[in-house]
Amino acid sequence: MNQFEIINKLDIKIEETLEVEKLLNYALDYLKIDNAIFNVIITDEEEIRYLNKTYRSNDSVTDVI
Repeated sequence: MNQFEIINKLDIKIEETLEVEKLLNYALDYLKIDNAIFNVIITDEEEIRYLNKTYRSNDSVTDVI
């Protein structure tokens, strides 16, 4: 069984989180992948820079980590 966690760290409500989960399920079904784990964090550039610097030794902002 696939597992998803979608975390919104912004101060705005995002209605599309259920749609993201549906899209991930569709892709995994299409690819016949089971037992996948996804963590999706919706955040700002400051935290992305921190995560990149801490875990990737890359002091910059990227779209995806």
